[in-house]
Amino acid sequence: MTEVIGASDGPQAIVLRSVLAGAPLPGGSGPVRLADLPLAVEQTAAGSLVRLAEEGLEADAAALAEASAVSGGGPPARLVGPVELAGLDPRGDTVVGVLRVSTEEGPGTATVTAAVCGVRHGELLPLESVRVAFEQQAGRWVVAGPPAHLAT
Repeated sequence: MTEVIGASDGPQAIVLRSVLAGAPLPGGSGPVRLADLPLAVEQTAAGSLVRLAEEGLEADAAALAEASAVSGGGPPARLVGPVELAGLDPRGDTVVGVLRVSTEEGPGTATVTAAVCGVRHGELLPLESVRVAFEQQAGRWVVAGPPAHLAT
């Protein structure tokens, strides 16, 4: 089943809201869940934050994360740039993770991948991901099929 999404929501923002706040994907049976997401959570004096890789993030998804508009059950996100990623190397057996969201676009289609990645020497190593396909119909994005979960 497919469902029309509001014109102001881009595919990345829809997936990010689902992963971070537990919002169901339009047309889906429930939210996108990533079992490895706790690896991307850091504890600060102000509370829990999800480290979100800045690279490849579209403007509406970045604004959503920065405004903490996803709060509604999950922790807010903090954007992490390439310089900070290089300094996130693990110490000992600790795995340091970030959430990375990327999009592949085609004519009238977009596939968004949300991946929890470990960080080693500034490189992102995917641990678990989910891919959500969208298609554009009458100028709006429509979720096209169930999400595909991948683990490495």
